[in-house]
Formats: sequence, C-alpha cells, structure tokens
Amino acid sequence: MPKWSRKIIIAKLKDFDANDINLSGSYIRHVDPTFYWTTLLYFSSWDKALNSAGINYKKDLMARLSPEVKKDLKKQIAKFRRQKGK
Repeated sequence: MPKWSRKIIIAKLKDFDANDINLSGSYIRHVDPTFYWTTLLYFSSWDKALNSAGINYKKDLMARLSPEVKKDLKKQIAKFRRQKGK
C-alpha cells in the first residue's frame, strides 16, 4: 500500500484525467475504494480533491456531451427553474 499524501493523490487524479478515466466519485468508489476513501480523508470531499488537482470534472463532462444532449439539458434546467419559481 502506498504512503498517501495530498501530492500523491493529486498526481493520481491528474493521471486518471490524462488517461480519460471516469472521475465521478461513484465510479472511483466502485473501482478503487481505498483510493476514494483515502482521498476523502485528505480533502474532505471528492470535488475539493478534483479542484486541488486543477480538474473541473463537471465542466469537462459537459464538454464531452453532444450538442443535442446539451440543448436538451438546458431546456430541462430552464423548465425546472420556471416550475421552482412558481
């Protein structure tokens, strides 16, 4: 088992990102639970760890979506906001 540090975790996250590995917390928790829970110990949240590694997962995920899917998502979000405002 490697000795963990914030630096090692960030390097591993960057390596995952460079190799197009799914960076969703639920996926990593499934395929590498030790890494996932260790990351939470060091960063308190998955998003904070990704941000510390300079990875904007949500933005990257949106960039990978097709234009049709993006358009549909925007419509659904607008509809939800209108309904919530009522």
